[in-house]
Amino acid sequence: MDAQEEKIKLELAKAFKDTLARDVELTLLPDKDFGEESTDLKEFLEQIASLSPKLSVRVGDKTAEVGPILKVGENLGYKLEFWGAPSGLEVQSLIKAIVLASQGPEAVLENIAKGAGEFPKPVELTLFATTTCPYCPSSAFFLISLAVASKEKAHSKIVMTSSFPELTKSFGIQSVPALVVDGKKETLKTGVIPLPELISYIKSSI
Repeated sequence: MDAQEEKIKLELAKAFKDTLARDVELTLLPDKDFGEESTDLKEFLEQIASLSPKLSVRVGDKTAEVGPILKVGENLGYKLEFWGAPSGLEVQSLIKAIVLASQGPEAVLENIAKGAGEFPKPVELTLFATTTCPYCPSSAFFLISLAVASKEKAHSKIVMTSSFPELTKSFGIQSVPALVVDGKKETLKTGVIPLPELISYIKSSI
């Protein structure tokens, strides 16, 4: 490990110590072959978990999917998933998901929590992202926040397009970030969506 990596780990360990409140389980569902991406993600999650006693990694059953699925805070009742390894710029989305899940609904921005409370019924939100998209983390943050704000209403999935190319293709996605509501292709909306518009769009698409 070089000096820069060690510095980052120390900073992250301190951040976790200062911000984590409740224990958070990181549940890895490996791909059907337990391939390289699943193996690498398992090692990465173990490194993350080693930075705080409040974090743990559990490896669940293999999925029928082509890529791994990571569930954050399932032990706390959250429906918050990363489909594919959240690497590159999406590492920050994973860190935010861990912190918010640990802190709970009271840590969610008030306007986001209010929006989640306005959903008329439970909804599945899928955001397609890439590891190099500079706009995806902000969109992911909204979905992560909604899932933490209302575990009864919001099920949020962040899908890495490179890990799930066929799923990405099935929705006709040409650019990211791209949002799909309740798995309905006709709800596809690309680009960064301001929060008020996002809440309205989700409500109208349910």
